[in-house]
Amino acid sequence: MEQREIESILVADCGRIRTKVTLIDLVEGRYRFLAQGEAPGPGVSGEEDLILSVRGATGQIEEITGRRLLDDEGWPIIPERDTGAGVDAFVATASAAPPLRTLLAGLAHDLSVESAREAIESTYAVVEEVVALDRGLRLRDETICPEAIVIVGGTDGGAISPLLDLTRLVAPLISSTVSDSTDDRRSRSSISQADPGLHPRERLSEPVLGVAEPLAEGSAESDGPTSSDEIRPTVIFAGNAEARLQVARLIGGEADLRIVDNIRPSLEVENASPLQEEMEEVYWERKMRRMPGFARLRAWTSVSIPPAARAFAAVVRFLARRHDLTVAAVDLGGGATTVVLADGSHFVRAMMTNTQGGVEARDVLSPVWERARRKWNPDGGLTPHLDLIIGSGGALTPNLSSGQAALILLDVLQPCGVTNLALDPASLMPSLGALVACHPLAATQVLDRGCLLRLGPVIAPLGRARPGDLVLQLKMHRDDGSTEDIRVTYGAIQVIPLPPGRTARLELRPTRHFDVGLGVKGRGAVTEVEGGLLGLIIDARGRPLGLPSEEERREWLAAMEAPVMMKR
Repeated sequence: MEQREIESILVADCGRIRTKVTLIDLVEGRYRFLAQGEAPGPGVSGEEDLILSVRGATGQIEEITGRRLLDDEGWPIIPERDTGAGVDAFVATASAAPPLRTLLAGLAHDLSVESAREAIESTYAVVEEVVALDRGLRLRDETICPEAIVIVGGTDGGAISPLLDLTRLVAPLISSTVSDSTDDRRSRSSISQADPGLHPRERLSEPVLGVAEPLAEGSAESDGPTSSDEIRPTVIFAGNAEARLQVARLIGGEADLRIVDNIRPSLEVENASPLQEEMEEVYWERKMRRMPGFARLRAWTSVSIPPAARAFAAVVRFLARRHDLTVAAVDLGGGATTVVLADGSHFVRAMMTNTQGGVEARDVLSPVWERARRKWNPDGGLTPHLDLIIGSGGALTPNLSSGQAALILLDVLQPCGVTNLALDPASLMPSLGALVACHPLAATQVLDRGCLLRLGPVIAPLGRARPGDLVLQLKMHRDDGSTEDIRVTYGAIQVIPLPPGRTARLELRPTRHFDVGLGVKGRGAVTEVEGGLLGLIIDARGRPLGLPSEEERREWLAAMEAPVMMKR
């Protein structure tokens, strides 16, 4: 794909709950977001074929624009024709398969197990059962049939006998998920041929395609698993490196065994990325690649199809690096919740599959944000300073008002000092993340114009006081020459009108018990801010937030909604 040849792009974001298709085109020399269609995903429609959802959403764009995008066979018209029909490129993300059912086994309910649980649940997987050697490996559900089994425990260089005992106890769980006839599978995974120096990420079964590997010409992918592959579990060992070879001998050919670096090489060090990456790859191999329609979807594009969470993280990192910002972005989707924290050189991602309906967005987001915050700041402490907070996803926008979405983000993320709040109302960010890898110019220009809805700057003084005590005196110099003096008291949210496109210079004078983001209580500051849909938000509720009463929550929401109501 050469950038100069591409003017129009169709991007599909294939989720479990909904599929969105977005049309991006070159208008007056710049890439613009033109239209979007949406269709129920496999988890709602009952139709597992991905292509049906993509065609349905694309059909909506055809109706909106009057532009033909699919041919008579339902395939995208590529490249764009002189008549204006079709597009020059098709790009996609995918996370439409059900989560990977996982059993986690450890020596004890200790740091390794907790680290592994977080790593597993930060992918498209659910931990259905946790078993431990110190509890006799008793299963709560005797009928469990995991698709993946993760074994953890021990520090590198430590004793290996407890891990071997654990593996012996786990082995019957593996055997119980496979048929009695295992000779063919043992021949495919013969431990006798294993290298004694067994290295991380080495597999003891046949190789498979990676996430980013394109299909070879003329090849095809199965629209469903074979019976043996469906039953045969994948086992990932992420424990003491000294035990790898012995664990491999004990597992034998009963499972597709993967070896990754120890998740807890020492008590002080957590190394979650290798396990997380392997779980993501197993999800892709066992679930996504086998979904009906996925092979055809891949045939539509010449670039790889990333998981939606990976694409979302890619665009957040891109935004942070490009503007030298510290960004916290939330994708609160129907199938999964993802949080990404990124600055110019570092990023963390936390994720959790949404398996329960009817849960408030605030309650779904809170544990995922806490995981991301702990990864970013393992030593504890308050939320890091954030330059920009972005809310995305169908469970956050457009189902909630801008005031409700802003209040959820402030309640959960609890920023300190001066930050900016924005929404991704069309949930474009995962799509743009897929686009970043193959067409960064288009992704950049859509991000800069048409993707994010600026809600406004947030001033959140850090400190504690009694309700009603003075926290901050603020002098606001608007760009029209007007000024306003504002007194901020503890325990409330105030929203000062400052429309989109307008700017103001703020003189902040906190009282001696409050910090406005400088790291020193009582020190004043001057800052320039740009307005947004809500205006200038002053959050003087203190940090950390206490559990509010329903009356307090109604008051806070009323304050957030007031500026929008006044404009109607």
